[in-house]
Amino acid sequence: MAVENKFRLNVIAASVLMGLSLSAMAESSTSSATTTPAETTPAKPATLASLAVPLKDDAVTVTVQGVEGQGINKGTGTLKAILEASTGSVGAAHEALTTAQGKYAKLEPDQKKLITNLNDAVSAKNQATQAWNEFGNKLSAANSVYADSLHSMYGDKNNAFTVDASGTPVADATKKDPSTYGQLLNAYDGLKTSVKHLNEAIVGDKPEGYAEEALGVFSSGEGAKKQASQTAEAKVIAYSNYINKVLDVKTKELQLESVRNIVINNISTVLGQTDQTDGVGVTDDGVGKNLKDFKDAYDKWNQATSPADKATAENNLATKFQMLVKTTGIAGVTGSSTAEGVEFEKLADAWVTLTDDKSTEDSVAQAIAAEHVAMDFVHEKGKNSAQQAVNELSGRHSNLLADANPFSENDDPKDLNDALSKLKAAYQVLLNKDTGANPTELTKLASLIQKVKDDHSQLSGIQADYTQKKLALQQAGTARLNLLLNELPGQQQKLLTAWTNYQTEKGKLSNDSTATNAWETLYGNDGNGGALGAYLDSLKNTSGGLDDAFAAAESTYQSVAGNKESTQAQKNAALYKLIGTQKLLTQEKLKLDTEYLNVLKTGVSADISSLVGDRFKGLDTLKADLNTAATNKAEAKAQYVDAVKAYRDADSAYQASKSEADAATLATAKAKLMTVVGITSPSDFSKLYVNNTDMTQGFKSFDELATVKHLTAGNNDVFSKYNTALAALDTTDGGGAEIQKARKAVVGDMNRLAGLMPLSSSEEQAGYRTAYNNALKEVGVQLASVDEQSKAPGAGKVTHILGSLNADEIAHYDPVSGNY
Repeated sequence: MAVENKFRLNVIAASVLMGLSLSAMAESSTSSATTTPAETTPAKPATLASLAVPLKDDAVTVTVQGVEGQGINKGTGTLKAILEASTGSVGAAHEALTTAQGKYAKLEPDQKKLITNLNDAVSAKNQATQAWNEFGNKLSAANSVYADSLHSMYGDKNNAFTVDASGTPVADATKKDPSTYGQLLNAYDGLKTSVKHLNEAIVGDKPEGYAEEALGVFSSGEGAKKQASQTAEAKVIAYSNYINKVLDVKTKELQLESVRNIVINNISTVLGQTDQTDGVGVTDDGVGKNLKDFKDAYDKWNQATSPADKATAENNLATKFQMLVKTTGIAGVTGSSTAEGVEFEKLADAWVTLTDDKSTEDSVAQAIAAEHVAMDFVHEKGKNSAQQAVNELSGRHSNLLADANPFSENDDPKDLNDALSKLKAAYQVLLNKDTGANPTELTKLASLIQKVKDDHSQLSGIQADYTQKKLALQQAGTARLNLLLNELPGQQQKLLTAWTNYQTEKGKLSNDSTATNAWETLYGNDGNGGALGAYLDSLKNTSGGLDDAFAAAESTYQSVAGNKESTQAQKNAALYKLIGTQKLLTQEKLKLDTEYLNVLKTGVSADISSLVGDRFKGLDTLKADLNTAATNKAEAKAQYVDAVKAYRDADSAYQASKSEADAATLATAKAKLMTVVGITSPSDFSKLYVNNTDMTQGFKSFDELATVKHLTAGNNDVFSKYNTALAALDTTDGGGAEIQKARKAVVGDMNRLAGLMPLSSSEEQAGYRTAYNNALKEVGVQLASVDEQSKAPGAGKVTHILGSLNADEIAHYDPVSGNY
């Protein structure tokens, strides 16, 4: 009943044709000389239906490119010939498809298993490739963060030290560089020089611009004052000696850090070269064992917690690196040198030396041992000791320290800060008019004293920035090394395994010619053609040919109806032919388009969907792809929200404390957020802010990231995959996705068929209803069972709302409901 109501609603749509038909009937009646009253009565629709009968399929000409056969010339022939031609027709394509499907169905279970196994292998390969690409994006981001941190710290040189041809660390970045390290060197050198000049002035060594003698209190002061000043000077010498030893340790540590940075920056080259070396897969001997030993050593170093354990583990790691470099040769990628121009073997030698024990010259441990000697004022007498430094001054200035009190254990510095505090106290004795320099001497020393204060203030200021950037660099380096040593091998192995398995399964199928032939006959060599592809092409092309035939029929009618020379009889005949043509073509086109939509919706089974192109993926598969992409997008959104919160919390904590620990946490949180989003350059970080300049206005929402330019994979890849999956079901590009176009075509045919209902006989209408309802099953979505529908209010009056929807609404896919 509802369908009939729908047809009745379309009476208005056919009113023009109805009017023309009634006029034609009236003209026909008045032309008869013996007209009876009954004959002059206007014709009823049933009479019009009898006059405008559907044309025969051999009376309408249609053109479909690619169709060949008897009675067809360059794709043009009668509808009957076009549909039944031996080559290229829908009928022939369907017959070929049926044959191919039968051939495929006859494969043995083991042969079909070859195909499904290959499908699984392709799916696994695609997943492994995607994971590899995502890892590559993560590594790229880590590389960029690390490189930017190096540049920010050390300038164009990218390190404080490099390694020369002898394997010795030498200065790379200098105080001429405008980098943070360059500024720190300037500040440190400035303070070191100003303190040196002040002390030289105090003992009479006459620094440049100062020609006075030593403080008079050293030689002419009264007993206690003289002794106090000499004792204070001895402490200045001792604490300065200790501080210099501490700075020597810092220098050695910085040399080690620079060498370590160069190793980290080039480890991918070493690993890549190693992977290409014969025998790398054998872990019992040779390069394979050396690679395993290196990774094991890295794990121990990474897990060590105490400074002593960390140092021991790093020397072991450096030794394993040295062995790996010498075994591999490192000649295939960079000609035996790093990107910084350091020979790999010399780099390894320097790393081993710096991390070796205190007996090794130029090691960090040796510098630490010298520091320990320098901090023991009482017991240590030899090299690097406070006593040696005091004796050296006494040798140059006899009797200058002759009355100084000997050191006690309370004088020993506990650490650098304690030494600085005690040094300051010693200077306060020397620079106090009551205990050291007299007013005249203090006036002469005033400029030197002020220079020390200014330089100390400048150094304190730059140290905070240096400390934060150093921590950020360490975090970035560790993150990058973890990716290269811990994640990279696993990702490589997964990708290799997936591709190897794919090649194996592909080879198995290729070796079975029967299974291969059945597959390619049905789906084509590329999974996008074969008999199924030919059938889809034939359905689509033939439907397009019928569209052209509709246009040609309407044009023919218009040429007659619009011609003033045409008689009414000619116009009537043209009208009847137009309606008859439309009745024939509409039914055939609806069949074609309904079948085309059905084939698209059905697609191939899920167990072979990875082997075919998108056109063969059924509606359920496309929906599943979209659901997977939506899930991944939701997970990425959650990661982004968590990363933003972690970064903001870390930033707030650091701004409040300015501590090294919070600085390290902030650096880690920033790197994490960049990795989640896919930023490869820290300079792009501000693009995440709402106003693109600062964080105070907050971060962009997750969905806004899709519009941010210059963001790499990561979430942009998530957006891309989701949008691609959705576009396969719903898009406005190119007139819509293929399934959308098919839905529009079927609905267009249904509406055209409904429009012909008032112009058709009861027998024709019955056929139209059947075709209409069959098509409705393809475009409709059943939301309730037949039993539930029968119990609903108004049951039987409304079965669908097709008439109230436009073409775009018919084709729109709703991701929320999961239906069109």
